[in-house]
Amino acid sequence: MPSERTLQRKMELLRFVPGVLGDIFTLLKTKLACMQELDQEAGIVFDEMSIAEVNSYNVGCESFIGTTTLPPGPKLVSQAMVFMLVGVRTRWKQVVAYHFTGKSNDAQKIKENLNELISKAEDAGAKTRFITSDCCAQNKAVWSLLGIDTSRYLTHEDQTMAHPLDNTRLIEVKPDVVHLFKSVVRGFLTNKVFLLFDDVVKKYNLNSAKVDMTHLIDLIHFEEKNKLKVAHKLELEHLLKISSFDSIKVENSVRVCNLTVAAALRYYAVHANRPDVLPTALFIEIVSNWFNLLSNRSRQMALSKGNLVAYNRSIGFLRDCCDFFFGLAVGGSWEPWQSATILATKAISYHAVRIKQKKPSALQFQAILKQICVSQYMLEIANSSYEFDGGEFIGGIKAIYDARAGAVQQEIILSPPIKLPLMAATISADAAEAALPQPEKNALYYRHNTTVWAALRLHTIFSKLTTWRRCDELGLRLTVCG
Repeated sequence: MPSERTLQRKMELLRFVPGVLGDIFTLLKTKLACMQELDQEAGIVFDEMSIAEVNSYNVGCESFIGTTTLPPGPKLVSQAMVFMLVGVRTRWKQVVAYHFTGKSNDAQKIKENLNELISKAEDAGAKTRFITSDCCAQNKAVWSLLGIDTSRYLTHEDQTMAHPLDNTRLIEVKPDVVHLFKSVVRGFLTNKVFLLFDDVVKKYNLNSAKVDMTHLIDLIHFEEKNKLKVAHKLELEHLLKISSFDSIKVENSVRVCNLTVAAALRYYAVHANRPDVLPTALFIEIVSNWFNLLSNRSRQMALSKGNLVAYNRSIGFLRDCCDFFFGLAVGGSWEPWQSATILATKAISYHAVRIKQKKPSALQFQAILKQICVSQYMLEIANSSYEFDGGEFIGGIKAIYDARAGAVQQEIILSPPIKLPLMAATISADAAEAALPQPEKNALYYRHNTTVWAALRLHTIFSKLTTWRRCDELGLRLTVCG
């Protein structure tokens, strides 16, 4: 097996600058050619993650990384946006583009990037069927440019966008179900009280329309004295002390909203004579079943006409979910996630970067994403309809490496010797700086800053040692903290 450094050296000449990854599409064309036609159907998924707002020096390309690559800018980067191509029938995925962005983005530029990715994907052999993102305000602006209206009374309409390369095909724009589930649970914990629609109250014979978060707190106190708890994973800290970072973790939302908690509430309603908690149990039950059905990865829950009874039952449940979310009263206003849940339901047809560091810099993000991108290309597709041959895929990477390495070597051989200009014995700092090309300036600034920082640290240590020595000579005791 090659060493880690050998693998890194082979990847150095693979271009991985922000934007559309041309080399990856070249490699992907080889992989898609090995698939059957149905396996080539794909969708585009894009999402953002927060990264550290620092400007880091990249020794490899002798430049600084940490400014935005999408307008408005340039300014200090605060987020990274990743675009990924994913399979529909078989589970394959591939990072195909990324950008460094600020807290606000130009929706028109993102739309142009999506159109370019669709074109590149079609050239590589993939047929784009859908586009998926979360339902934040910036992405809703992109949806609007794609022709998707998220206003309340248009969410029940079938909305699609025209394929930019083929007028006979349509592309679905669908919200990400995982983000939606977290938004629904977060909205419940934040607003504390929802009101069910009158038709829902009558249909399920409830004595109240109130869905209340305090019912979960009462359930926890009720089960404290029980040795065997039904909702054994539900704790008060999941309801009252969850941070903004922890709220983006799916497992924290699942702890609050799952079928076990719904069953525990029904048990509590019977044994504590609390029929008022049944609306909360119904809400959690419906949301949990909705999430399980839309995010399932098993054949048992898949929407298939092989079992028409189960299929019709699932489709009927999803239609009822659209009416359920449409009639839900949330603090007297219409929430964005309500529109998104209906759109996602009708459209039924981001953590690996954070492993090493929760909030990486732009330079660290680029390095880790490059490794993920190559590993996705080399990954065998489970249960696929083609025979995996890693040799063809490695050959594609080797061809790019050999071509780039040969071009660099040829450039070194053919480049004429550099003639340094004669300079005066004394020259001003400004003139010397102006005479340097930009890559050398970047390297000089980086080395200068590193040297100055090291000198400052040594000065601080020397100052402390001097202070300790003087105190020791005077017979004083010095307590150092930190």
